[in-house]
Amino acid sequence: EDLEFTMERISAGEKIGYCHDAMFYDEQPVTFRQSWHQRMRWSKGFLQAFMRHGGSMIRGVFRKRSGFSCF
Repeated sequence: EDLEFTMERISAGEKIGYCHDAMFYDEQPVTFRQSWHQRMRWSKGFLQAFMRHGGSMIRGVFRKRSGFSCF
């Protein structure tokens, strides 16, 4: 899960950045049903990652070292 990895790294004090030259490959859902299931997985993944790392992310907003990135 990309979101969980990012939250974990930010909580550990690492900086996350943008790479203009990065390449990625993905698969797009073809039907409404596939799209629905994909969005449900994303929603569940977000909630699971927030439950696991949300506390440290919220605390990080008030720390000087990583405040804005946690927001």
